[in-house]
Amino acid sequence: MSINRVESQSAMNNFIEYSMITPRNVARFFGFTKDEVRTLSSKFGMDFDDLEK
Repeated sequence: MSINRVESQSAMNNFIEYSMITPRNVARFFGFTKDEVRTLSSKFGMDFDDLEK
């Protein structure tokens, strides 16, 4: 059995890559809510405004 490459390019050439640096329109789906930040700030003794930034 052998694997032959038909083309020199990958079949996956129509995808969009998102990252933390350029989240584009998916940014709203990632991160923390204000309530989560408030809970974390009180749990770890940090200032809410500083942590929120």
